[in-house]
Amino acid sequence: MDQHDDYDSVGDGKLILALLIKLFLSGVQVIGGSVAGSLSLIADSLHNLGDAGAILVAVIARRIGCRSADQRMTYGYKRADILGALINSVFLLVVGGVSDL
Repeated sequence: MDQHDDYDSVGDGKLILALLIKLFLSGVQVIGGSVAGSLSLIADSLHNLGDAGAILVAVIARRIGCRSADQRMTYGYKRADILGALINSVFLLVVGGVSDL
């Protein structure tokens, strides 16, 4: 395993930690918003849930992108990172376009 592989695994751990924090925060906000009757807390929890979804896409893309080349993908899977970024970008554009309606 070379230095690049070590760096990728450290990044995955940090992304997973961020994902868990976002999910925990969303759950706390839903509970707090329900108890307090605060629609803004519940709306913010949905915003954090959307962020968690984007982080999940990044984690999956990084894991696929770290695969080495094989017989089917002779150049490897590095483009999965780019496709993950594209998915997140398109999602943001769609959400931004829908919110303007």
